[in-house]
Amino acid sequence: MIRISDAFTFKDSAGILYSTTNLLMSLRDGASIYAVAGIDDHVIVSFPSENVPVLYEIRKMTECSICEPNILWPQRELYSAPGEKFCGFLANKVETSAQFYSLQQLMEQRKQSTTPSAQEIQCYLTTGLHLAQCIHTIHSTEKNYVIGNIEPEEFYVDNNNNIYYYSVYRSCQHPYSVTNHWYLSPELISCPDSSTFYSEESDSFAFALILFQLLTGIYPFLNQNMHKTLTIEQLQSYMLDGISIYYEENSPLCIQTEQLLTEISPAIADRFRCTFDYCGSESYTQNRPSIEDWIDTLQKNVTRW
Repeated sequence: MIRISDAFTFKDSAGILYSTTNLLMSLRDGASIYAVAGIDDHVIVSFPSENVPVLYEIRKMTECSICEPNILWPQRELYSAPGEKFCGFLANKVETSAQFYSLQQLMEQRKQSTTPSAQEIQCYLTTGLHLAQCIHTIHSTEKNYVIGNIEPEEFYVDNNNNIYYYSVYRSCQHPYSVTNHWYLSPELISCPDSSTFYSEESDSFAFALILFQLLTGIYPFLNQNMHKTLTIEQLQSYMLDGISIYYEENSPLCIQTEQLLTEISPAIADRFRCTFDYCGSESYTQNRPSIEDWIDTLQKNVTRW
C-alpha cells in the first residue's frame, strides 16, 4: 500500500509561499508532481538537478496537460527513449487522504478470495472500467501512440477504484521491447521484437488478461500452479495453439470459471471467450473486442452489482 501524504512548502521567485497537499505522481527520472494547497489549477513540479538538490517550479495544470484534464504531460521532456513518451493518467480529483494500491496487489488479493462478495465483484468491475477508460483516453489523445507494454505494476488503484498510471506510452511505429511477456498479445509474442509493433489491439488483449484475473483470480492460459514455472516458449505455444482454459470445455476449471463469469455477466463472459478462445488464429485476431467494446460492456454491468 502506498499512502500519498508528502507535504512541504515552496517559495517562488517572487517570494510567494506555496504549500503542497499531496504527491500526485513520481516520474522515472526522479521528478515529482504535487498538488498545491488551496489552488486547484496549479501543481508544483520538482526536478532533481546536478547543481542543487531539488529544483521546484509552479505551473498551471493547463501547462502540463494535453486534450484531457486528467492526462498530465510535463512541459519539458523528463523521460525519452526511441518511440516512447512519458505520460501520467490521474483521476479528476486526488484526495489527500487517498490510499493507493498497485493493480498487481489487487490482483494478488483476488487470488486469495475463493468466493468474492458482491461488493468485491463491483470493485473489480469498476476498477476494470476505469482501467479501460484510462487506456482509451491515452489512445485518443495522440494518434499512433498506445501504452504498449501494459503491466499491472505500473497502474495504481485508490480506495474509490480510480486508476492512476505513471509511465510511458509508445509509438505504434516502433518495434516492441519488453521484459515481462505475460501481458503480450499472440501477435507480439509470436514474432521477433524487430518485426512486430504495438497496437490498440495488443493493448486490448493485455487489458482482457488483467480483467480476467481480477474477476476470476486465474491466468487464462494456464492453471494457477503453473503460472510461475511456464517458460516464454511454452506460453507462446499455449497462446498460438489456443490452449486457454476454454480448450477443455468439460474440465472443472473451465466449468467453474465459465459459471462465475456468466453469473457476473453473460456479456462479459462472451467477451472473454471471444478474446482467448483460439486467440492464435489469424482470422480470429481481427474480431478481438476493442477497448471501446469493453467500456460499453462494463458500463452496462457495473451498476448491476
